[in-house]
Amino acid sequence: MIFGKKKRILIDFFDVESGEKLGFDEKKAKHMPPSFVHETFVEFGGERWKLVSADPFEHKDYVKTGKVRIGLKRVKDETGELLGESLADLPAEKLFLSASRAAIFPDFSGSRSDKPILEMAAWEWRQVELVPESLRTSIGEEFTQVEQLKLAQVTVQDGREMYRKQHVRSASATALLGKSWKPERLRTTAFTFSTALDGLSFMGEKGLAEETFVFRMPSGIVLYGLADGGKVRCLGLRPAREKHDLIAGGDLNRLVLFLEKEELILVDWERLLVVEPNLAGMGAYLGIESPEAGAAPTPEAAANAAAEAKVDLPGPEVVAIVAPEVVDVATETGVDATSELEDTLSIEMEVERVDVPALEDDSLEDMAISLDLEADLLVGDVGEEE
Repeated sequence: MIFGKKKRILIDFFDVESGEKLGFDEKKAKHMPPSFVHETFVEFGGERWKLVSADPFEHKDYVKTGKVRIGLKRVKDETGELLGESLADLPAEKLFLSASRAAIFPDFSGSRSDKPILEMAAWEWRQVELVPESLRTSIGEEFTQVEQLKLAQVTVQDGREMYRKQHVRSASATALLGKSWKPERLRTTAFTFSTALDGLSFMGEKGLAEETFVFRMPSGIVLYGLADGGKVRCLGLRPAREKHDLIAGGDLNRLVLFLEKEELILVDWERLLVVEPNLAGMGAYLGIESPEAGAAPTPEAAANAAAEAKVDLPGPEVVAIVAPEVVDVATETGVDATSELEDTLSIEMEVERVDVPALEDDSLEDMAISLDLEADLLVGDVGEEE
């Protein structure tokens, strides 16, 4: 990074007529225009807006501050007037699968590899996410706005509810900006046994999302997000498609402990739902039976569960301790050779004894997990794209 210049620019959009904040966006500096001299249009909530002001105006200025404030003015019936068409002749209105969307989306580049990735529809991005408890009030206010939009802008297409406008969520735009988590450190410490995937992409995108991370927990729960500058900026969650009760119980414990420690709550924007960071609430939401807090499955339970799931669970290799046959030396020879026999036994035991390390419950769980990773394919199992 060039000293004194920001790699990413936070864009703040507002309505110049009402002063109302419209939303946020975030772009790499290299993807921003040299200036805003050219006529520019953007779309918010299914409506067309024209850019009328920018502060700072020049690229060289806003790369220093890392942010730019954009003033927009709603364009009214501009398309119909320019083309001289009646409303009946215009294309069908644009509809949205979800009533709200995140303010910040990732950029895409490169191409996909053959390695496992998480693929989702664009509208699913951060529909379920983990945010600080301190944002609860702001989240509640946005819930009210989304609920009002749902009532006023809903329509039905092919038996499915869709929306003419879309609310841009600003409360959680940069929810984890103050956190110093690194994705890999988060994965290996808070979510033991989880597996890092090669990346994330949206349906219809040829490349991978830049500066993102994805890791999959043994139960199939997926955590993903943006990592700007190597630090986690947002943390989305996707529930498991299929669950194994025993394994899922362990993951549920880890997730709840993490939420409690970091004072986070789960927010479901689609269902307008806040889930409290406890075993009962999270277990009910994820469809996992809540185990006792801190309880670990026994090896016998793990083996039985693995057998039911048709997973071959390798057991630890145990080498028997072999001692020589004990002979009554005094009887056969008439000689008291007790001390000599004890020395012989001691030597033989040292040679033949093999110390078997204790098998931790989590290790046994991990072996069952490692063989069950292919049960839930991530690529291509998401619903239709927006």
